[in-house]
Amino acid sequence: MKFPYQKVPIIGQQSIALPLINILLGEEKISTVCLIDSGATYSFFHANLGEILGLNIKKGIEIVAGGVAGAGFIAYLHKAIPIELSGNECFINIAFSYELGTPYNLLGQYNFFQKFRVCFDLRKEEMDIIPKFD
Repeated sequence: MKFPYQKVPIIGQQSIALPLINILLGEEKISTVCLIDSGATYSFFHANLGEILGLNIKKGIEIVAGGVAGAGFIAYLHKAIPIELSGNECFINIAFSYELGTPYNLLGQYNFFQKFRVCFDLRKEEMDIIPKFD
């Protein structure tokens, strides 16, 4: 499945293309925008989405995560959260955080990249995402 990068405005620049996709989250199929982040160890989502799903966020496994700037933040890992991408459904682990310092939810290595093969093509500003369900 090919997905175009999405152009977003950046201060001091006209815009930048990012690998953003829309997924459906949970049994409720909440539509949310995610940045596919090959540098993220886990998938990190804003805590308010977990609350909408009815999760007690702080009952998850507490982890301290860090970004490229080195500042740590607390997130709570919840297992087997259903997601859907273009009709392909699977379960991934998501760390929900009240401190996520990005406007986007992040789809990361464990375990979005275990469920999907992702090929980035910045030159064409598109990505190919192939389900690889076991």
